[in-house]
Amino acid sequence: PKVTEHAAPARDIRTLDEMLQRQIPPLRFEAHVYASDPAQRWVKVNGKDLQEGQWVTADIQIKEITANYVMMQTGRQLFSMEALTDWSYRLPSQR
Repeated sequence: PKVTEHAAPARDIRTLDEMLQRQIPPLRFEAHVYASDPAQRWVKVNGKDLQEGQWVTADIQIKEITANYVMMQTGRQLFSMEALTDWSYRLPSQR
């Protein structure tokens, strides 16, 4: 099976272990600004303007903002989300 569903150098949030997915709170990206200068990159997530190295929550840090993705880290796990997407854990559907 593929490790990621896109070209970002981190696992897509949807492919993380279920236990880890449960620990990640809802994330809503409202703005995404990429620039060649890292100091000019920022995202607006859950109502907060954040740059690389800043914390979304006490446990989730923004590691890198690319043109199409945001790389974040929780604990030792690096993961990514596509730009301007939302995340909210959902129980796997039962058949």
